[in-house]
Order: sequence, then structure tokens, then C-alpha cells
Amino acid sequence: MAGSVFVLSVANASELKDSQFQAKGSQVRVDLGSGYYNASLTVSGPGDFSTTITSSSGSLALDLIRAGATEGGLYTYNLTAATNEFVTVKSVMNNGRDGGVDPNQRAKGVSFSGSFVASNGIINDVMKQGEEE
Repeated sequence: MAGSVFVLSVANASELKDSQFQAKGSQVRVDLGSGYYNASLTVSGPGDFSTTITSSSGSLALDLIRAGATEGGLYTYNLTAATNEFVTVKSVMNNGRDGGVDPNQRAKGVSFSGSFVASNGIINDVMKQGEEE
């Protein structure tokens, strides 16, 4: 949906089921399932490491070692995706690119974030936002 505007709903990563978000070995995998699209995963860490991967669906996979994340320390992630749900927007700005979509309706999006500890590209401990350590 190029040119679409999303209304973002922030949720705790702890709301993700284990089957939807997995971080083990050197892999970070996300499979939100049907009903999600335009997913984006950004991972940042020590040594100015930062990478973003995107997918038109709700499924993503990142290998830390292949992406160059070899320094030990705390890594953070942010996952965003659009949903098939629409919400009504009260103040509308018509930018002329609505493509025939109701200007009062916007796709609802979600955002999840958290962190994990890794060394030599291997994930040791995942801390989902909202969880107590």
C-alpha cells in the first residue's frame, strides 16, 4: 500500500506469542501471521550496529552474524507492521494520494520493541519490553 498512512498502536513485545517472535542462536525470526503486512524490523547494538529489514508480509528473519553484529552487549529491536484493521481518523489531511480510499479511514498499525543480549552474534537473553527482569 504505497503512500498509505498508518495509525500506530504501540504494544509490549511481551504481547507477542513465542510462535510469533523468536530470538535464539544468531537468528531473530518474526511471523505475525495473516492479517499483518508491510513489516519492518530494526535491530541496533554495540559498535554503531544498526540494520533494518522489511517484508511485504508479516514474516521476517535476520541473522545477526551475517548482518555484522559480532560485538557483545545489549541489542534493541523495534518491529512495526500494518494490520488489515482500519480506524476512523477525525482530522484528515488530504495529500492527494489517497488512491480512492476513504480519507477518514487509516490502516491500523502495531509496534513492538524490546532488547536482547548477544555476544559473538549469539543471542543469550531476550528481554521483552514490559517484562520484569
